[in-house]
Amino acid sequence: MNLIQRIFDKRAWRNFDMDLKEAMENGIENVLGFFDDMWWSAKETFKTRVVPRLYSLRYIARSGKYVITSESHTDFQELHRIRAIRNIYGLRKIKVGDLGGFVQSEANLSQEGDCWVDDMAIVCDDAQVIDNAIIRMHAVVSGSAIVSENAVVTYDSVVKNEARVRGNAYITDQSKVTDSAIVEDDARLTVFATLTENSHAGGNTSIYGRATLAGRAHVSGHTSIGGRAFITDDAVVDGSAAVLDNVHVGGYAHLSDSSSTFGDSIIMGKVSIGGEARVGGNVRIDGEDVKISGSSKVFGQSLITGRVDMKGGVLDGSVWVRDTTTIEDAPTIMGNAVIGGSSKISGKCHIGGYAQVDSSEVSGETRYGDDDIVTSKMLDSVLA
Repeated sequence: MNLIQRIFDKRAWRNFDMDLKEAMENGIENVLGFFDDMWWSAKETFKTRVVPRLYSLRYIARSGKYVITSESHTDFQELHRIRAIRNIYGLRKIKVGDLGGFVQSEANLSQEGDCWVDDMAIVCDDAQVIDNAIIRMHAVVSGSAIVSENAVVTYDSVVKNEARVRGNAYITDQSKVTDSAIVEDDARLTVFATLTENSHAGGNTSIYGRATLAGRAHVSGHTSIGGRAFITDDAVVDGSAAVLDNVHVGGYAHLSDSSSTFGDSIIMGKVSIGGEARVGGNVRIDGEDVKISGSSKVFGQSLITGRVDMKGGVLDGSVWVRDTTTIEDAPTIMGNAVIGGSSKISGKCHIGGYAQVDSSEVSGETRYGDDDIVTSKMLDSVLA
């Protein structure tokens, strides 16, 4: 081991002082010879040991965190597997030498950040995975889609076209995000859920069970969208609302607060459902400005149209409530009853059978049934 080799060896630093002291004791000529030897030894060591390491570090810095290998996908020859050339400490821990998924080019997966394509996942076309996003299992990101921030796409899910998945969004279980749909924040798509067209899911919403968002539908808050629910047009679901089963929500409908809609209900037009309202069965609501709030319950095959304002009570059976009717407190309307005009129904009254109420005020514990027809402005009698 020469002097310069000792210098590069931390354990040999103390020998440098000993060699220099020995040279000085033998005269100035030996000191000059000592430094001359040290110079030539340093040049040789720098060239053979330091320069290669600098080039290696420069290569790693320029090439980022992965290289594209020659291993091609069994079904898509234009895709090649990636291999890590440095440790990655993101959402998924990757070590140097670990193999990842498949990309079409380096443009598909950023060399910066801790983003990664793992397992048999595919990123192709002009799609990009950036920041700390993770694509796993047999997931596919294609088209011009972008998956960013801390988003995860896994288990055979697909993100394609102009779709955007970001924030802490989690897409799994063969779910799809297509067209120009956006999934962000802490939203989760599971079990065949689909976002398409210009729909948007954010907040802590959970979409699952073949539920679909389309059009310009917007879902956020702590909402739950499940079953085969279909939300489209300009519909908005937020707060802690739940839309389940085969419900169809469209138009300018707004479902909020802790409301729940289920069964085969159809909600269209300009409709607002909030509070703790429950709408289920084969209900159809299609109005110009319908408001359902409070603890209202609408079941059966009820139909609501016009500008109805329902703040409480129960509708069941094949009831039709229309026009500018107001319902509040805790009335029960069932059977084939028809309530219309500017009627006001309140208290604990009961209207059933084929009763018809038109522009009338019914309150207290009044009961109407059979074929009763009510048209006066104020009735407070009790009929069996």
